[in-house]
Amino acid sequence: MAVNQKDIAEVLGISQMTVSLALNRRDGRRVNPQLAERIRETAKKLGYYPSVSAQILRTKPTDLGLLILQNYEEFRPNMECHDAISNFIRQCRRCFRKFQLEWFDQERHPNELPRMLTDGLVGGIICFGHAGENVEKHLQITEIPVVKINEPGRFNVCFDMENDVKRAVRALANLGHNRIGMFNCSVYQVFTYAKNGFVTAMHEMGLKPACLYETQPDGIFTRDIMVFADQMRSLPQEQRPTVLLADTALTAKALVSALQNCGIRIPEDMGLFTFCSIDWENDYFIPRLSGLEYTFDELIEAAVALLMRLMQREYLPEQHILMSQKITFRDSVIDMR
Repeated sequence: MAVNQKDIAEVLGISQMTVSLALNRRDGRRVNPQLAERIRETAKKLGYYPSVSAQILRTKPTDLGLLILQNYEEFRPNMECHDAISNFIRQCRRCFRKFQLEWFDQERHPNELPRMLTDGLVGGIICFGHAGENVEKHLQITEIPVVKINEPGRFNVCFDMENDVKRAVRALANLGHNRIGMFNCSVYQVFTYAKNGFVTAMHEMGLKPACLYETQPDGIFTRDIMVFADQMRSLPQEQRPTVLLADTALTAKALVSALQNCGIRIPEDMGLFTFCSIDWENDYFIPRLSGLEYTFDELIEAAVALLMRLMQREYLPEQHILMSQKITFRDSVIDMR
């Protein structure tokens, strides 16, 4: 079996990132010179050989890379992720650029790094998903240009979630809804911004949130849905939200089923309005879901354009591009005026 960088790291009791820096001659001041030499000597003794294609392309890699950082359970049902992939491929073809894709599960491989960060086969990376500590540490020091999607970073492209949710809450209030609630997982940045926008808009309009139910990313999805539905069933009608903002269309669909099983009709007794969702995912459901909807085509186009400028070594100060989303009302929200 071929020896890889992880094997060398385990023999020396150091991180794979340190091994990668030394073997790719990018150690500089970040790795002790004696340790760097020891790493290279150990690699030689173990019979490590770098990828031939990596050696060829390392001088001037030009491929664009899309790095997906999500665990297996989140990746499978995540329509946003799949929509981002398809738009990335389409945009690369529009620009006549070759591309590479990598999905990396940080939870299953906490001590490893994505090959896209270590093999030197791409000239720039669009990073989709929340980077864990190990990966984020490497992203901070890598010489490969990186543009993040909906995550903090020196160069990123994000939906203007906080202001967009504010607009959505005001639009719901204009339809006569004054008991507005939220079902949200605010651990990740994009959902934190959504919560901030919700709370701020309600305060500015002099309204109190009818509910603010927050879940954990490592919790049991169906349990959280059922617990919330039971809580709503126990409340009298006049205390329930007349409309609920739900994070993602997947959550909204599960809530529709759970609430209706508890005798709460959608939208007559409670409306559902999604955020962090895609138009076609909301439209292909009964009742058709209202929501604040992504347009990944424009977001990926902006991210690719920014990445290509960085790959051309164009000097750019920090760039944080914000893009607005559209509000669409369908069958899951009624006009109460």
